[in-house]
Amino acid sequence: MKLINKIKELRISIKELSKLNEDLLEKNLADKRKIYSLENKIANLKNSISASVSDLEKFIQKNNADL
Repeated sequence: MKLINKIKELRISIKELSKLNEDLLEKNLADKRKIYSLENKIANLKNSISASVSDLEKFIQKNNADL
């Protein structure tokens, strides 16, 4: 009887661990998606900053030439 109870406990533990593992996999996937999204936003910001710097440099050069 003790053996049957131990087997039942093990089965329950395995189910719980499987669920935890599944939850961790889902969280990991969500984290990867979030990281990818943030990396894209950072790349877009870098491009925008570079474009702004370039525009400012052209503006400064133009104003210096007018003086």
